[in-house]
Amino acid sequence: TMATPYLVNSRALGADIEIHSATKYLGGHDDLFAGIVFGSSKLLQPICHTRALLGGISSPSDLVALHQYLSTFEIRMKAFSQAGLQTAQYLEKHPHINQVYYPGLSSSPYNFIAQKWALSQGRKINSDNSLGFGSVVSFELTNGSEETIESFADSFGHLGVNFGGVHTILDPFGWRQTPEMRQQLGITPALFRLSVGLDHKPEEIVGLLEESLDK
Repeated sequence: TMATPYLVNSRALGADIEIHSATKYLGGHDDLFAGIVFGSSKLLQPICHTRALLGGISSPSDLVALHQYLSTFEIRMKAFSQAGLQTAQYLEKHPHINQVYYPGLSSSPYNFIAQKWALSQGRKINSDNSLGFGSVVSFELTNGSEETIESFADSFGHLGVNFGGVHTILDPFGWRQTPEMRQQLGITPALFRLSVGLDHKPEEIVGLLEESLDK
């Protein structure tokens, strides 16, 4: 779901079944609910049987919309990845940011794995011929006080929990977890997840972040 079939072909890397939320990047417009499963007919047969018993089938209108949106999927993934990388690079240098989590950054401990997976697909899509890594950027504020977290979230706005759509959405992920869940996940209340959309140019999103972080 995060990498999409465009950036990583999981089955080529050895996965028997590949599952994607089409609500995210594949649909990409924050207006439908759908999922996709790839695999051999033998492996998919029990999944189809369970789905027939329990339901969970997308509506015809959602599937029509998804079919239309897929025509721009490649274009969107290129733009998403370029905007995501530019935003992550900006946040990494900001003094009010303690940590940035984005596999496209050379400082990420997962960069080698992400590069290896992406290289196996031959997906060099950025303007500098670099690889694409999507548009979800997580980061942690240096000041983790409740006042600072609330001020930043309120100032930036565009709050929500979805990702992969054309709208830029900020999710105060750490803030909305219980203390027990944060401890289990090893995160702090100051952790945010930003889904960089296409409703603003990358430099405009950076400007919104700059304004909100400096308040």
